[in-house]
Amino acid sequence: MVKTNAFLVSRAVRLALLALGCSPLAVAQTNSTSGAAAPTAPAEPPGLEEVVVTAQKRAESSVNVPISIVAVSGSRLNEAGVPDVSSLSALVPGLRMDYSGSFAQPTIRGVGSALLGPGLSANVAIYVDGIIRPSGLTNNINFLDVDSVQVLKGPQGTLFGRNATGGAILVNSATPTFDPTLQGRVSYGRYNTVDTALAGSTGLTDTLAASVSAFYQRSDGFVTNVLTDENAATYKNYGVRAKLLYKPSDVAQFLFTYEHMHTDDLRAVALGDYQGWAVGALLGGQAPSTRGTVALDFPSISLSTYDAAHLKSTFDLGWATLTSFTGGQWENDRQSTDDDGSSVPVVGVDWVIKDHTLSQEFNLTSAQSDSLNWVGGLYYFNNNSGWPGLNLSLGGAPAFVAFSGTIKTQSYAAFADATKTLGNDWYLTLGLRYGSDHVYENVSFAGDVPKTASHVWNNLTPRAVLRYQLTPDSNVYASFTRGYKSGVFNVPGDSTTPVDPEKISAFEVGYKVSHHRWRLNSSVYYYDYKDLQITSYKATGSVLVNAANSKIYGLDLDGEFQVTDGLSVTAAAGYIHGRYEDFPNAPGYTWNPALGGVQIAPTDASGFPMERTPMYSGNLGLRYVQPLLAGELAWSALYSYQSRIYFDPANVSQQAGYGLLNARVQWNAPSNKWDVAVYGKNITDKVYINQVLPNTAFFGETFGEPATFGVEFGFKF
Repeated sequence: MVKTNAFLVSRAVRLALLALGCSPLAVAQTNSTSGAAAPTAPAEPPGLEEVVVTAQKRAESSVNVPISIVAVSGSRLNEAGVPDVSSLSALVPGLRMDYSGSFAQPTIRGVGSALLGPGLSANVAIYVDGIIRPSGLTNNINFLDVDSVQVLKGPQGTLFGRNATGGAILVNSATPTFDPTLQGRVSYGRYNTVDTALAGSTGLTDTLAASVSAFYQRSDGFVTNVLTDENAATYKNYGVRAKLLYKPSDVAQFLFTYEHMHTDDLRAVALGDYQGWAVGALLGGQAPSTRGTVALDFPSISLSTYDAAHLKSTFDLGWATLTSFTGGQWENDRQSTDDDGSSVPVVGVDWVIKDHTLSQEFNLTSAQSDSLNWVGGLYYFNNNSGWPGLNLSLGGAPAFVAFSGTIKTQSYAAFADATKTLGNDWYLTLGLRYGSDHVYENVSFAGDVPKTASHVWNNLTPRAVLRYQLTPDSNVYASFTRGYKSGVFNVPGDSTTPVDPEKISAFEVGYKVSHHRWRLNSSVYYYDYKDLQITSYKATGSVLVNAANSKIYGLDLDGEFQVTDGLSVTAAAGYIHGRYEDFPNAPGYTWNPALGGVQIAPTDASGFPMERTPMYSGNLGLRYVQPLLAGELAWSALYSYQSRIYFDPANVSQQAGYGLLNARVQWNAPSNKWDVAVYGKNITDKVYINQVLPNTAFFGETFGEPATFGVEFGFKF
């Protein structure tokens, strides 16, 4: 009886869609079996490329994956003026890439981390070629030689379960080819900005191929230190990625990757003063609050060196594929900042961070089947991170060691996820992950006797999805997932009491359709988000607490349309209603010159909008291609918008809604082997704040880049 009812529902839905003209493929199939000879159809004009994603640990068409995903090709990233992870929010509504100093803090749909320090991973997991990048100082990945970037929205607690309560960002770089290839680009823009990249690949033997890619970028920046009349936001970054592919047979292959990256980037530490909130201003010092000027008397340093070695081993067993991801990462950082943002020597900090990560993952993925597809895996993660010493200077006096400490994390996990065909186009997915996090702390504050502590957190995160295939190119789904972020110790807070894990329960309903000339994705969601980990900053440290509970619900919508052979349009929109449901002891800040400046006191933030969560966001992209001089002229533009956001739980610091416009005009030579382009970013020169750092000495701020224009030359062989 149940089977009969499901069959009737399936037929009814199909007939309704046919009546509305929603399934040209189904209509064509009906005509071909009617007994009459079908007329020969004209050749179909060019359409959209199929989007293939790996959100379920296997290559699948995005329309069949019951997860809200934004997948962007490397070419589109370049056209949109999105060179790295920090710029992705222009293409992904609901995603923000914020910073606390040089620490990246991504947020998706209101779920993100405001934690600062070694061992405090973000809520949005970032993976490069299957290897997690946990450090907030070196996960602003440059999109050099990148095939695609996938942003998975919502908790990924089963397949990408390492602290992925907000979602995951998957960066996939190019695999070496046996055919020789060489491509590169060089651009020059405002503020003496130079950006170059080069990538090449070739076969060495019948079974061995290699590739090397490198980038170099430098800029004078747009910020001036009024005390020295020098550029205060310069950067000089470079990196190299080398890969070696070994394919001894049709059933086995090994891909070894080595990466080295060096950054000397002052953009995130060139801090101005938010709305005059600076103790130095009360002492008669300069504390600029306008874009492009700072007054810093303490040296600014932001240096990072990153090295990584990865091995991906793949074995085709016939009935399944076994994949091993082995990764090692070594990072050394040096930071120095003026923590009062004024010309008066009030507070200066200087520290070194050392971070070492080892990870191992095994995936066993079934061969493609019409009835059952599954994946299982084992995961190990080991991270040692810490401050050998944080040096603090007060009132211009010689620096002293304020504290030192380390955090060691070992995580173990086992997971499984399976999709069963129920018949009549129904699919049921069930997944489960068990994880155990062992965290150890060693901290010494102001020369005290070191304190040690440890804690173990165990957790089980399930996933359940029901998908119905309306037509061969459209699906609806409903899902329930749980996410989990490990508990942590707070080294800068001089505490051996851990903060509880974050937990999130997510419900989502979505609809996806993909045709030859257009595609559309939509979803609505509801989150029950508990025990948020929130930081309250002081001049010499921080206090880490749990916000009791939050509720989030919203809507995502994105589409791509090939309007004509030459004109394509992309559009996306997001709505997020994120509120702290119960947060009676949120860190609240007030400015009181009579009491010496910034005051911190508990504030009831219950019902307040969540920090770094725009209620509305969206983008609109246009691309038009036309013949010119035997070649091709491509015009592209991207406008992105986000509504008001707050930079702290008490909603004291904020940025009003704003929009940014990027544009590019590129001419491709007839051979398609070289091109030249002119581009503009933030063409309307919108002034906006992209970071506010609250502490008791001042509220620091940085601004987004002003209007910039440049030229670029590229080649490909």
